[in-house]
Amino acid sequence: MAHPIRQHPGQLSGNTPASTPGTLTASQTAPQAGHQAVPQAGPKAAPQAGNPPVTVQSLLAACTKALKGLADPAPAGSPDSSGSPGGHDGPGTLACAASPRLEAEILLAHVLGKDRIWLRIHGRDMVSPEHAEACTALCARRAAGEPSAYLTGTREFFGRDFAVCPGVLIPRPETELVVETALELTQERHRLRMADLGAGSGCIGISLALERRGVTGCLVEKSPVALRICAANAARLGAEHLLIIQADMRHLPLPARSLNLVVANPPYIARDDAMVAPMVRKYEPEGALFADHAGLALLEACIAEAKRTLAPGGWIVLEHGCSQGEAVRNLLQAQGFYKITTKRDLGGLDRVTHASI
Repeated sequence: MAHPIRQHPGQLSGNTPASTPGTLTASQTAPQAGHQAVPQAGPKAAPQAGNPPVTVQSLLAACTKALKGLADPAPAGSPDSSGSPGGHDGPGTLACAASPRLEAEILLAHVLGKDRIWLRIHGRDMVSPEHAEACTALCARRAAGEPSAYLTGTREFFGRDFAVCPGVLIPRPETELVVETALELTQERHRLRMADLGAGSGCIGISLALERRGVTGCLVEKSPVALRICAANAARLGAEHLLIIQADMRHLPLPARSLNLVVANPPYIARDDAMVAPMVRKYEPEGALFADHAGLALLEACIAEAKRTLAPGGWIVLEHGCSQGEAVRNLLQAQGFYKITTKRDLGGLDRVTHASI
């Protein structure tokens, strides 16, 4: 049964079908040739006549060498200098988030349909020329800056693999702090109705629903592309009970005082922020990254909608840029929130602010 998607009147057109549980169409997860499904390779695969033999180990070595530029340290103060993709006010390039060897293993494991442990155990196994060519092509695209999550179609978040594709923001490790904070704040509640605003891949809201029994609510997303991916992730991971709504986070089609929790990782980068990595601007969706008024416009909108939709005692948990903590606290205070607290990510930077109404 397809996962339900509710369209909010006045928003985007209703010709976006929901995805079938457990499946994604080629246009959703494989918009480019390098992301096509490939047959699995067995330990007895042999190269064709005339081609030099290629083993798992030798192919990994070659790909690691091709990706060596990904390990170059970022300049001090840049988005990547904290070791986190979102170390500055906005996401930096994912290139420095992993080692070339790890990137090579991720891409080869994807091509072979195996996991990384299999690669290490079967290092001397032969790789077919077709698989070697496919992996080499993906490595070339990765070396040119294309995110590995778009090449493989998935990104791990809170211990689960979430489908992503171009047009959908790639989940970042620091966003897990939103989930952790929400779980801590609501641990005394047996039943919780939440809304994830600007859900994207659905990683925040789906993770909350799977980590805590009794969590119900909705994932709100405006983008048709992200909406399809969000619905597919909810169905595949077992969060079918969440309602997926196509709507703008600034105008939620939800009754007043109907929620106990609002979570959001809205666009919060200033449009003129020169620190955003060029590859992020090139590959990731602009609408999921940038906001007006120095990046605060949609954070302010989330706070205003949370004030209206949260029942007394409810919580809002927001991700924001490392330089926006004070501004977000002021916005919350102006709307009558209290117990306002900002938490730092693993890089020691202000990243998540929560408050109660």
